[in-house]
Amino acid sequence: MSMDMDFPIDLDEVLNIIDTSEVVVVRFSTIGKRLLLDFRTSHSDRPMVKVVRRVRSAEERFRDLKRMRPGLVLPEQIVSFHWPKEVAGLDRMGVLKRIIAKCEASGHAGMESECRKVLVELQGLERAELINAIKGEGYQALWEREPKER
Repeated sequence: MSMDMDFPIDLDEVLNIIDTSEVVVVRFSTIGKRLLLDFRTSHSDRPMVKVVRRVRSAEERFRDLKRMRPGLVLPEQIVSFHWPKEVAGLDRMGVLKRIIAKCEASGHAGMESECRKVLVELQGLERAELINAIKGEGYQALWEREPKER
């Protein structure tokens, strides 16, 4: 099953965001969760690649980030972008490769495995959402079939 639509995306801009930003939040069309990429490091903190909940405001995201990364100073900004394609497109279009390269450049081992685990988690959430949509669970029908008379 595929939910990938032919929505245009400025891949160069996405890759530039990955390359130049300290903290990135990726929003998806198909799932409510977000992908948090925190490339900041210290002697005891490695890059963080994590599935996180949706928040109501930028302030709430900063508070969550401070709670998750108490050993690091808050970044000046958190960059966010919308990924209109299916989650697997991150891998297929080279975005995951760029994320892995930036994480590994920090010198912390095991980042590729961690990044791929997060991608699998996101794909599982996306698949579950697709199944819910097909079953109608958590969705309201716009049109319903009239019951057949006997």
